[in-house]
Amino acid sequence: MNRLLDANEDDGDLRFPPDDEDGALNPGLYPFLTVSSYEPNRTLDGRPRVSINDASASLPTNGLPEGVLTFVAALRRNKTPLAHPAALLEGSRTMPDESGRDTEYLAGVGEEELPAVLDLLSSTNATELFGLINVNTASATVLQTVPGIDESLAEALVSARSSVSEEDRRTTAWLFTESLVDAEEFKEIAPFLTARGFQYHFRVVGYGVVSRQHRILEVIIDAADGTPKTIYLRDVTRLGLPFPLDNPDETGLELAGEATL
Repeated sequence: MNRLLDANEDDGDLRFPPDDEDGALNPGLYPFLTVSSYEPNRTLDGRPRVSINDASASLPTNGLPEGVLTFVAALRRNKTPLAHPAALLEGSRTMPDESGRDTEYLAGVGEEELPAVLDLLSSTNATELFGLINVNTASATVLQTVPGIDESLAEALVSARSSVSEEDRRTTAWLFTESLVDAEEFKEIAPFLTARGFQYHFRVVGYGVVSRQHRILEVIIDAADGTPKTIYLRDVTRLGLPFPLDNPDETGLELAGEATL
C-alpha cells in the first residue's frame, strides 16, 4: 500500500479491486493494528517491577507510601490478588488482620502517589507485557477499542496530551492527575494502557534526484531490550512512491523517512 489513491483504485467495478468511486482512499485496518507491540515489565530506570501478587517478592520501600506496603501485605496474607496496580488508587478494603479480626485497610494512593505505584509495581512476574496501547501516541480511533473509553473520552485524551509535560507522561497516571477520568474510570482502563513505546514502524524512501530511481523499504525496529534490532523488513518499492514528486529536481529530496508507530 503506497497510501495514494491510484487510478485503478477509484474506478468502481471496471478493474479490481472494486470500489465506490468516492475519490477517497480507505486504508482499512492497516493503520490501526500491529503484531509487534510489547513492553518490558520494568521500571522507568530499568529494574524489574515487583508483583503485588507474589508473596515471596519484597516490595520496594523507597517511593511507595506506607499504606501501600500494609495494604499489599494484607492482600497477600489473605490470598487476594489484584488485576492491576491501578486498583490501589483510592483503594480501601476490609480484610482479616494477622489475628483474624476484620480491619479496614487504606492503600493511601492518590494523585501524588499514583505515578510511583504504576512505575514500581505490577500484577504479574511476566517479563514482557503484550498488547498494551500507548495512550501518548495512539489515535482516537485506537483508544476507542479500550473498554471504558468512548469517542468523547478518546478525543479528550488526544486533545489533552499535547499540553501534559513529558515528565508527567512517563506513566499513564496523567489521565487521572489531569482530571480526565475519575478513580473508578482509571481503574477500568489502566490495564489496557501504557505510556511507553518500544517498537517503531518506518516507511523509508531513498530517491536519486538525478537518476530518479527509488527504493522503498518498510521496517519495524524493536528497542525494548535497549539494543535496537530489526524484526521486520520488506521491500515495497513495487507499490510506488507514497507521495507525489511532480518536480523532484526542485525538492532536493534524497532520503525521506516516516515513523508511524
